Amino acid sequence: MKKIIPFIPVFIGGMITMVVIMMNVMPRVMPNFMINEHKSKLSYKETISKITEALKKQKWQIVTIHDVTKSVKESGHTDMTKMTVILTDKQGFLYNMMKKDSFKKFTAMMPAGVGVYEKKGKSVYISLRNVKLMGRMFGQGVGKTTRIVSEEWKEVIKDIIVKK
Repeated sequence: MKKIIPFIPVFIGGMITMVVIMMNVMPRVMPNFMINEHKSKLSYKETISKITEALKKQKWQIVTIHDVTKSVKESGHTDMTKMTVILTDKQGFLYNMMKKDSFKKFTAMMPAGVGVYEKKGKSVYISLRNVKLMGRMFGQGVGKTTRIVSEEWKEVIKDIIVKK
């Protein structure tokens, strides 16, 4: 019994240390897992054009193309770099996920967005949700659809991005 007692404070101390480390590391690491960012080899306008063409070729519906820069500048903030969000959806995927009541809560994440933006220095980037990872997190019913979406999005951006 005496050998077990020193173990308990060490175990609790280790758990507290792990929680403190995770609380500091996770906010820095998780965004890189949840959002994929790719540098475009094209200009800002060409990137938007090629993405919309490729989405249409893959039978994705373009819901809207939101010029974030314009909205921000209209509200009085003039130092924003170029930024656009392409909202897109594919009805077959939407139907497969949303036909079950338990998946309807995912409507908060729809339609899917593709970000195109310039960073300072005029480099153009594309950002996408890591839908494959999200599918794993949410389980089998969502996972199958998100794996297919992930593959299609790779196809959409493959000729646009700078290969790593």
